[in-house]
Amino acid sequence: MILDLKKMIAGATEMMCEQFNCCSLLKLAAAVSPESTSVSISENLVQAVTVHATNNYFVTASLDNSWCFYDLSSCLCLTQVEDSSASEGYTSAAFHPDGLILGTGTSGAVVKIWDVKSQANVARFDGHVGAVTATSFSENGYFLAVSVPLCSSFMKTVA
Repeated sequence: MILDLKKMIAGATEMMCEQFNCCSLLKLAAAVSPESTSVSISENLVQAVTVHATNNYFVTASLDNSWCFYDLSSCLCLTQVEDSSASEGYTSAAFHPDGLILGTGTSGAVVKIWDVKSQANVARFDGHVGAVTATSFSENGYFLAVSVPLCSSFMKTVA
């Protein structure tokens, strides 16, 4: 995910999240740079990374059924939210354009809507077929599109 022309965040399979200096990446195709920052995030693999509307924060969503809210400049986890009510891990995440709502998709075919300030699960959409592999809010935030394997994506109205 590219934040601007100078910074980029990428999830990795080594349970890490990387923030890179894009200019260095262009110079070093191997993506190893002293200007990159690694953040150890989760006991399980990070499945999604989404950047807040302010470009000051980002969230990672993991298979351990948790999402973490990070400060981008320091790469410190400000809060980690674990959903003990479910056993399926997160497979996707997206911020609402206003930055106050987070949508997450799970391997158990559920979409959850979170209030970012209170970290409360405020809505839930069941009935999908398979893991929710992608979530994306429309530009005005009125709709949430999700993708599941072997099924066309569809939109839910976010009220």
